[in-house]
Amino acid sequence: MEKTKTGFSVKVTLQISQTAAEKKLIEAIKIYLENLSEGGSKVLISMYERKPNKPSVQLAYVIIVRDVTYFNNILIPLFNSLSFRTKKALDYRD
Repeated sequence: MEKTKTGFSVKVTLQISQTAAEKKLIEAIKIYLENLSEGGSKVLISMYERKPNKPSVQLAYVIIVRDVTYFNNILIPLFNSLSFRTKKALDYRD
């Protein structure tokens, strides 16, 4: 968090990563998230290739979303409408 004249600046980030074997899936998720934006306006959703930093780590592809308006208007309502059937449901509710 950064201190500003009016208080603190909060940054939100959604990061999704998949191994290189799942590259087509992560590309499809990126397109899906881009198509959710209202009125066809483009939200910045970046994707990059994360190289392994040690031999036991695989090459991965990562999507990052940092737009606060997109979080508030698109992602949070989407996630609220979903039924999570794993222990991640508890994480989301927190």
